[in-house]
Amino acid sequence: MLENLATIIPGIITLEVGIDISLTEMSGDIVLYSEFESKDALDNYQLHPEHKKIMPLILEARQERRIVDYVV
Repeated sequence: MLENLATIIPGIITLEVGIDISLTEMSGDIVLYSEFESKDALDNYQLHPEHKKIMPLILEARQERRIVDYVV
């Protein structure tokens, strides 16, 4: 569902969901990696109705969350 947002929401360059293969105590289970055309595109993604529509599923499934937003 997350990866499908790349075809719906403008400004997304890359949106990937990865499943951990290391299976260590220090690793997470799932990662969302995304790239956006601009900070405005990221803000639009976060507020977009299609993104908000899947948030209940994500909130129900997650136990922990880490975020790193940066500009290159």
